[in-house]
Amino acid sequence: MEVPTDGAVLAFCTPAGLAAATTALAGSAPGTQILEFEVGDLDEVRKELDDSVQMIQAPTVQPWGNRSMILRTADGTLVNFYTPVPDADRAWPSQN
Repeated sequence: MEVPTDGAVLAFCTPAGLAAATTALAGSAPGTQILEFEVGDLDEVRKELDDSVQMIQAPTVQPWGNRSMILRTADGTLVNFYTPVPDADRAWPSQN
């Protein structure tokens, strides 16, 4: 579920939905928070990362049409940087 606001979107997802979206986050506890940022050049952001972050998911094209990477900061914060893939299908994968 997404709640759009001026300049931001607040999104909610079940642990099962999160696992379906990103297998690297399977087993995340309810209440897990991820900060997400749309960027113009995902590869440039990756080049700017240093050893203070842990790569959880390398840049990957998601089934809903974003190319994203997920990392964990030194304080444990999960961050998803993504770039929409032009002309991609924006369908969310089914959660069986």
